[in-house]
Amino acid sequence: MRHSRYVLVISVLLFVAVPAWGATWTVADSGNAATNGVNFQQAIKNATFGDTIVLTAGATYFASAGFTFPNAGTGTQPITVQSSNMASCPAAGVRVDPSVHASAMPKLVAHANAPINVNVRAHHWTFVCLDVSSDAADNSYAAALVQTATNGSGFGGFPTYDELINTHDIVLDRLFVHNPEVTPSNLHPQITEIGVSQATTPARRSSRIPLGSMVACPVP
Repeated sequence: MRHSRYVLVISVLLFVAVPAWGATWTVADSGNAATNGVNFQQAIKNATFGDTIVLTAGATYFASAGFTFPNAGTGTQPITVQSSNMASCPAAGVRVDPSVHASAMPKLVAHANAPINVNVRAHHWTFVCLDVSSDAADNSYAAALVQTATNGSGFGGFPTYDELINTHDIVLDRLFVHNPEVTPSNLHPQITEIGVSQATTPARRSSRIPLGSMVACPVP
């Protein structure tokens, strides 16, 4: 009988030690874009495989140097960054119409840098229903608004081959990627870029890249 009681206590301790799987990190709008950005980067740091980071629809999340998405370690479940108002985002497989859907998207904004920077060896990051742009203050524009395989150990910060092939499963789904003068009601041609440098990056058909954009092809 005493032996059974010990087994029960050990089982309970083991159960308590297991971390929660599939946590949701909600980054509410503080009313200040820079504060939102700091809180968002902290959520990125805290998130692990299977987690979801929820950003407030319509709110702006600003980081001058952009947001860095690291290698979270070992796992295969995606870490998802998405809007708090997915019900008003286009359904999966439906192309974004900014005049209809932009108000449901959180805004990721940087200054003369890409707002989305996925580090080398990072994997299983999924971005859904987001507005990605720059502030263009002082007429400073970013060469690319979404970059993968950044902060490499090669010359000039470029990735080595090993770093490149170990950066994978980055999904860009239903994004509105644009220069700041492009608005939901004024989709005139622009020059911007998604810099995709990894083994495989699904850029979902519904991702919105306005007319005139340049999109880099995945590098195998």
